[in-house]
Amino acid sequence: EGSALVIGPKCSTTQLAEASLCRMGMDVHTVESESAAMSWLGGTPHVDLLLVDECLGPLESGVDLARTIRERWMSLPIILMMMKNDDQIQMDLATIPFMVLLEKPFDRIELTSSVRTILSVEQSPDDQILRTSLDGDPEIGPLITEFVQRILESIERVAHACRRGPVSTIAYEIRKIAEDSIIVGYFLLGEMLMQTWNSIGQSENVGDARAHVEEVLPLLRRLHGLNCR
Repeated sequence: EGSALVIGPKCSTTQLAEASLCRMGMDVHTVESESAAMSWLGGTPHVDLLLVDECLGPLESGVDLARTIRERWMSLPIILMMMKNDDQIQMDLATIPFMVLLEKPFDRIELTSSVRTILSVEQSPDDQILRTSLDGDPEIGPLITEFVQRILESIERVAHACRRGPVSTIAYEIRKIAEDSIIVGYFLLGEMLMQTWNSIGQSENVGDARAHVEEVLPLLRRLHGLNCR
């Protein structure tokens, strides 16, 4: 149930996305360009989900469109369909809430799983508070939920422990941040931190473990700054 907008050229990717969403019982609309997408979103009272193809055309980028949409509609769930799960793009997008990367080519089961992942967060009461905060409700303002506050506190502990604390403490906090991030919609960040947590566990020495944490610290500090403005 619900409604979805698929953004991308007529091709096997968007046709599979449209057919899969329809099978899930969603009301699906499709547009082919950035201008058509922005026009449709501007004139539509509500949509539950966006699927954006990275390849919109010679002069248009699905990644850039996803960023533009996020600036105007902060809590609208977005699935970005990409040919390759690029590490740098993932880093750039990781602190954007309610976004999932889906690597092409994908099948109906993989798409369905991504849709359920990104929409499942709507069941959380904390997420409803976060969405209201992100959308700028004048009665709520820049409210930070309990989960987000826990994430910020864990980030501070990781930054401190990375310099002189035991690796076990760092790993524990990284795992907590990953789990809490996913709960409140930071799916990309949560996935990246789970990978970091696994890497820490597989490290042969303390130096390697700390190096894995140093790689994600700038990302954690960025998230901290965004939520403490």
